[in-house]
This record gives sequence, C-alpha cells and structure tokens, in this order.
Amino acid sequence: MWNRGVVRVRWWMMVCVSCGLLVGCGDLKLQTLSGQELSWQAQRGQWVFINYWAEWCKPCRKEIPELNQFALQHAEQVEILGVNFDEPDTQELQRQTQAMQIQFPQLVTDPSVALGFSRPSVLPATYVFDPQGVYRGVMVGPQTEASLGAWLKEGEALVPARGEKTAGIRP
Repeated sequence: MWNRGVVRVRWWMMVCVSCGLLVGCGDLKLQTLSGQELSWQAQRGQWVFINYWAEWCKPCRKEIPELNQFALQHAEQVEILGVNFDEPDTQELQRQTQAMQIQFPQLVTDPSVALGFSRPSVLPATYVFDPQGVYRGVMVGPQTEASLGAWLKEGEALVPARGEKTAGIRP
C-alpha cells in the first residue's frame, strides 16, 4: 500500500515537471526535411495529422498515395506531417521520401515526446491534433482518403469553433 502511494506521488511529480517544461519552453519548433522550421503554435487553426511510416512497411506504401491526395485536397484544413519510424539520418530520409513519393512535409526528428504521446507500436499510425492543438486520437493501419475524410468530419462535429462553449464535449 505504501509503495502505491510513493509511485503515485512520483508519477504526479513527473506529470507536473513535464507540464512545467512544456509551458516553459514556449512554442515548439519542428524541423522538416526541406529545412523549414514549423512552429507548433502556427499550426493552430488547422487539423494536424502526424503519420508514422517506414520504407519496409507494406501497408505504409499502400497508404502514402492516399495521404498525398488527402493533403492536396484539404490543404486549408489539414497539415499532414510525416515521421519515419526508423529515424534515419537526413540523407537516408531524403532517399526514402523520394523512393516512396511522399509529397507532404517530413519531420527530421520524432515529435512524440515533445507533444506528449507515445511512439506507435504498429505501422502505419496517424496521430490527430485538432485546430486548438489538442490530441484527439490515433488512426492505426493504412488509411484511405475516405477514412481520413470521415475522421475529419467526425472531429469537426466534436470540436467547437473558437470562442464557442464546449457543452460537455471532452477530448
């Protein structure tokens, strides 16, 4: 019993420290393969889908054209960012991105720790953040334009417009 209490206290201390670090660090900057620095705060107002993929992953290969098309069709609403699960060096990431014909921005480092979510245990996996930057969930397995669109439509119905009351809606 005493051990559980100690574990809980330590866990809460880690949560508080983590929150303090996130608040203290201000705006998170995400470096893309093209050399662009993306501001996490600047992504507000758009849905952000962070897609984890790997060159050896057959379902990822199937999903990439769908993500490319969805990113083009919904550019005003959604920002799709890619993360190579294997975390290769920049040159290898460039080669793999070209080989797989990925057309959306690729992050050179994994943002999971900074954004407070765990790396996926299966691929492909797409993490979803709403226009206020709130984590909304993860889509596991290869997605299609239709499944991405359904997720977006459902999410938009749940997320209030800026300034609206949430009326009991919880993330």
